[in-house]
Amino acid sequence: MFRIRLPLGGISMFGLILIAGCPDQPTGDGSQNIDGPYNPTSSRTISGTIEADSITVPAGVTLTVVGDLTLRSRGAAEIAGEVVADGNAGHPVVIDAQDDIVVSGRVIAGNGNGGDGGILALVIANGSITLQDGSEIAADAAGLQHYVFLSPRE
Repeated sequence: MFRIRLPLGGISMFGLILIAGCPDQPTGDGSQNIDGPYNPTSSRTISGTIEADSITVPAGVTLTVVGDLTLRSRGAAEIAGEVVADGNAGHPVVIDAQDDIVVSGRVIAGNGNGGDGGILALVIANGSITLQDGSEIAADAAGLQHYVFLSPRE
């Protein structure tokens, strides 16, 4: 399992974080295009693509991923709660934002035993990716390869 934990100080960067495994690519069960913010107030299962003006997963809320998941924000994305793909075959999780992505919670793609994991990608067009104190991003899979692509802000 590849895991990034940030107990002190956090980190901020520009570009793309991609933690890649060698998973099957299951199909999500649908998509939603929301005119306004996506801000779930309770834990739920989720898959497919959700596109909204902004994405916020508040502290105390867990999104359990049961198929491919793309959270696409036309603005910023903030993950203070949990986005977890940890079933029998950890599914791919993509968080794609036009502006900043801030993670202070957990984003996990994998089943925790080094088996069939998914990919985890944090992608921004503008802004930065910030992993705050205590945040955790992780992925695991057999034959796991890790990629981190960073591009400087111009």
